[in-house]
Amino acid sequence: VEMGWNLEEHDENQLVLLFELALTRCPQLVRRGDDEVVIVSIAEYERLGGKKPGFIEHLLSIPTSAELDLTRGKSPMRDVDFSE
Repeated sequence: VEMGWNLEEHDENQLVLLFELALTRCPQLVRRGDDEVVIVSIAEYERLGGKKPGFIEHLLSIPTSAELDLTRGKSPMRDVDFSE
């Protein structure tokens, strides 16, 4: 967070600057009394994990059978005793 802002001390023009800094430089810390929030660009939010893939996207990300190596190994099978 590059810069802290006190919300009560700024007008609308400075809020536009706050948005511009959050979009182009880095997250911005905003204070109102004891409350604090951080303003980040949507790209940064999504990079930090804010956007999770949905169920369909998850299913589509599973490798297909064409992408998997399903060839059987050539090692001999072991002997198993079923007499007991």
